[in-house]
Amino acid sequence: MPGLVFPNNAIPRTNDNSMSEDHGGVSPEPGPARTPEYDDGGYFSPSGCTSSSAALDSLPSNPCGLRVESSTVAALDIASPSRYFGERVPQMALRNKALCYACLTCASRVLTRRGELDKAQGDVYEDTAISTLIPQLPTSSTCDEARREILLATVVILRMAEQFSEVKDDARCHLAGASSLLISKAETEARPSLGVAAFWLYMRQKLRAAFLNEEPCKFDMALVADDVGTAPAPDVVWTNRVTALLARTCSACWDPGLEPTLRNELLEELEKLLEGWQESIPETFQPWSEYQAENDPFRTIKYITVAWQYYYAAKVLVVLYKMPKDMNLIEITRYMEVSVEPGLNSSNPQWLGSLF
Repeated sequence: MPGLVFPNNAIPRTNDNSMSEDHGGVSPEPGPARTPEYDDGGYFSPSGCTSSSAALDSLPSNPCGLRVESSTVAALDIASPSRYFGERVPQMALRNKALCYACLTCASRVLTRRGELDKAQGDVYEDTAISTLIPQLPTSSTCDEARREILLATVVILRMAEQFSEVKDDARCHLAGASSLLISKAETEARPSLGVAAFWLYMRQKLRAAFLNEEPCKFDMALVADDVGTAPAPDVVWTNRVTALLARTCSACWDPGLEPTLRNELLEELEKLLEGWQESIPETFQPWSEYQAENDPFRTIKYITVAWQYYYAAKVLVVLYKMPKDMNLIEITRYMEVSVEPGLNSSNPQWLGSLF
């Protein structure tokens, strides 16, 4: 079985030691040239990769042929067309031991679920990632962007691996750890970057935990825009806006400390913001994730992007928690049809048609 391998296009062609760094860096030997069309969607590839540095010497020479298919990486890059986790992270992992072992941890959890790897081996990878990560954590609030991007990417990948735990066994340690590395509001609205992509991945990981446990999805409101806004923006920004709205909706619905009057006020506000989002998205907003292989005349529609999923999830939650409590099943059905389905028909008819 092959050893730990990365895409060859992740290895910069260099004859110096520019790949080395203070925190477990390596200087990989350049791999064979790849065609410009080459596009590996996974963390690891069948192609080989060697290192002249001792930084990753502790890696097993044969780590069970660990690989992560493109579908696993797509879960991280689901709303990031720049594909930072599928393309940039493998490059960074060659220079950073903690990030490398975080990738190994995530891959090992996939193999464990398939029965192809003992869980204890994945635990070893995770322990190594954490023990290597801790010394790299900033001791103050000041941390340069490049370093913070690596740290945050490492933690959210570890969180991805942590999500393979059963709900009752999920301690959410990495979810809590990521909160200390969050970027500022100004940076969330700046040009796309790995740090921004990691921040919104963190938000979606928090949403997953909120839904599984029916609990508030609390986050620092200062990190995101106060409202959905109407300024022209790429699709990914519109997706991030509705992600924040869904997080606020979870908190409004599931915060046990909210007074009924305040809860209703928040739900009314969120209902308006959600409709504002739906009315403001450009006509070109793409509700589908499409993939077209080379020489394939037809595109493959893989899944609905999280933007529409989050919009309708938030809309349904608002309707449910605003709904009178004394309704019977028939009345509830009619109430939902009137409150939710018009949005399905008017805003995205092709989505509705796909359900039948």
